[in-house]
Amino acid sequence: MNIKNNQRFYHTEKCLEQGFLSLCQTTPPEKITVSQLCKTVSVNRSTFYAHFLDIPDLIQNIGASHMKEMIPLLEATGNGQSFPFTKNYFLSLFSYIKENQSFYNIYFNHSNPRSVESSFTQCLESAIKPYLERFPQKSPEAMHYHFIFFKAGLISVLSQWVKNGCKEKPEELADIILQNLPKEAL
Repeated sequence: MNIKNNQRFYHTEKCLEQGFLSLCQTTPPEKITVSQLCKTVSVNRSTFYAHFLDIPDLIQNIGASHMKEMIPLLEATGNGQSFPFTKNYFLSLFSYIKENQSFYNIYFNHSNPRSVESSFTQCLESAIKPYLERFPQKSPEAMHYHFIFFKAGLISVLSQWVKNGCKEKPEELADIILQNLPKEAL
């Protein structure tokens, strides 16, 4: 039986995701239908709907999978004691996004902006929270506003970079971001 959390269910979900990304090579994501995707991967529509609500839900799920893969890479660059947003952190982030550029182009342009923001919040918070806990004298509200400001800027830069075809090297983009961080944080 093909139920959630078993290998066959997982395999079918991955096939649907890969089929969607494959179709995106020749068809704009907003033009891809569930029927077209099901035909491409040889599954019934009911199978698709057992996994996803619709195509935007599929995109969100792929994005969540990418974020799960990315977090350990980013966490490996910090130690919780020093400021986590280092050149190595950004190199890992930008290199991962560049390697998965075709997906991130879809993700930034065809996803709910709140979903994109939410996924990056989780990713960034996993890096910054251990560091911020060392500063109890700072107001949590003030730190929250700094985080929101930084996150919005970073997402905008990433979105524009992907939209422009990731022309700049990850090293160049890391330097640009680091130049915009408060000097006392570094």
